[in-house]
Amino acid sequence: MLESGNGCVLQTRTLSKRYGKRLAVNKLDLEVAEGDIYGFLGPNGAGKSTTIRMILTLIRPTEGSVQLFGTDVRSDRAPLARVGGLVEKPDFYNYLSARKNLEIVSALYGSVDKKRIDEVLAIVGLSDRGDDRVKAYSHGMKQRLGIAQALLPDPALLILDEPTNGLDPHGMKEVRELIRRLNAEHGMTIFLSSHLLNEIEQVANRMCILHKGELVVQGTVKELLDKEAVTVRITAEPKEQAASLLQSMDWVNYTGEENGELTCTIAENDLARTNGALIEAGVQVSGFSPRRSLEDYFISITGEAEAL
Repeated sequence: MLESGNGCVLQTRTLSKRYGKRLAVNKLDLEVAEGDIYGFLGPNGAGKSTTIRMILTLIRPTEGSVQLFGTDVRSDRAPLARVGGLVEKPDFYNYLSARKNLEIVSALYGSVDKKRIDEVLAIVGLSDRGDDRVKAYSHGMKQRLGIAQALLPDPALLILDEPTNGLDPHGMKEVRELIRRLNAEHGMTIFLSSHLLNEIEQVANRMCILHKGELVVQGTVKELLDKEAVTVRITAEPKEQAASLLQSMDWVNYTGEENGELTCTIAENDLARTNGALIEAGVQVSGFSPRRSLEDYFISITGEAEAL
């Protein structure tokens, strides 16, 4: 259950979707609290986009329910007015300006005025390019324009499906910073779907991992990483003696040498005694760097070697 005291913005119960014999999503229970940046993590094909489409009522679930702001959207679609969504790749009229594209989308919302269009262009950093045709935009600018579309109704909950997909490192950084600003400065709860582990680790406070349509784990990023053994890189001399000692310690999982450093995994409460044992044996330890890795955790519970 949620540990946050802010209430539940998004909740699914036994949410499932079947296509013929294939079960794309299986009995998914999610809980997103107000103020979260919630990482919806899983490899490609895990069922993330299917789940988002069910949340936004773009497709019907085979089983289960979706509640937004405490209301079941099967019986009342009104809460969807408080949700903005970017699902997969955004589409535009490339021969029109960004502003004109936003005006067309705003007509679907009914009453979005010119001032709001100016506001969302400013939020995503496109004010000075708003009157340029979209065909002249880079991929990163198109992604930000897609987010601007989702921001038009000034949503309380923003759902983003792989928003950094295909971007270069600079573009990815811009989108990450935008997500943080929307959360911190505009008070939006963000539901962020991604297969990029590093992205979730950098921006999310809570997360879940989806694997083959099933929820594997859910909680705060910190608590999930704290459950795992810590990856440690050790620089020590004599190296051979240090390696031999590490292999003899039954609480250490020695994994070898990488770039001149000895690597192993150790439970957090065994870190101090490992370092102490090396020093006591006369080994000169010049580097002892523990690191919790979301990637290691992801692979350990899903077995996905493709994780980035």
